Amino acid sequence: MQVLAPKGMFHSPRYYSGVKAGNVIFTAGRVAKNPDGSVFAPGDTARQAEHIMESLAGILAEGGATFQDVVKVQTSYVDSSDWPAIHEIRQRYMGDHYPPHTGTIVSNLGSPDIKLEIEVTAVVTDRPNGSSADGDQKGIIPLNPEGIYNSARYYSGIKAGTMIFTAGRVALDLDGKVIAPHDARAQTEFIMQDLKTILAEGGATLQDVVYVHTYCLHGDDMPIIHEVRQRHMGNHYPPHTGNRVENRDWVERGIRVEIEVIAVVSD
Repeated sequence: MQVLAPKGMFHSPRYYSGVKAGNVIFTAGRVAKNPDGSVFAPGDTARQAEHIMESLAGILAEGGATFQDVVKVQTSYVDSSDWPAIHEIRQRYMGDHYPPHTGTIVSNLGSPDIKLEIEVTAVVTDRPNGSSADGDQKGIIPLNPEGIYNSARYYSGIKAGTMIFTAGRVALDLDGKVIAPHDARAQTEFIMQDLKTILAEGGATLQDVVYVHTYCLHGDDMPIIHEVRQRHMGNHYPPHTGNRVENRDWVERGIRVEIEVIAVVSD
């Protein structure tokens, strides 16, 4: 394992800023801090987003990667009205690459001056003669299967080598309208079908899933969500993380649950 700690930026004494294990790079969630640990541009979302993306670029570079190798992005932010600016700045760095994304609104990030946090996962693929064995220039294949809602802002899933990462899925029809508002059971059923479709596009099934992350609006829904999810998983019990979120947009639209998965396709 290679520890990634580029000079000239803040690094916590409690955890690594990034690690490279094999060809996979994981970063910690980055907030905008100066090298001495003070908050950069307090309260300024746009400048903090720029600072974070520059920091992530440096961490990825130390591991031999760029933003074109990113396969998953997680963004946490305090103010929902900041989302358009965060997306615009992030995509300016990503260019024509739209990795799966999950965004969560949080009550705070440790300081009222910190507006957002971003973490990424990247896979550095083999590129003999500038291309991979499957012919894709980046060795990364977007997964946007027909018949499900695909966002214009990010891929529904991505396949890098044998690994598949999905975006956080909520229950949306082809027009982007919420399915079965306020019904956690029906929404979980719909999401699991969507996830099956995305995984199938990459040659995988739910039995290949190695990690699940579930976000719910109401903690009381979790037993229902688990029951539906496990019915689809069968006798397969991949590691799971569950979080309750506070999201006014979800309340207004009737969204109750969001699920993302990581899968590894066996040779």
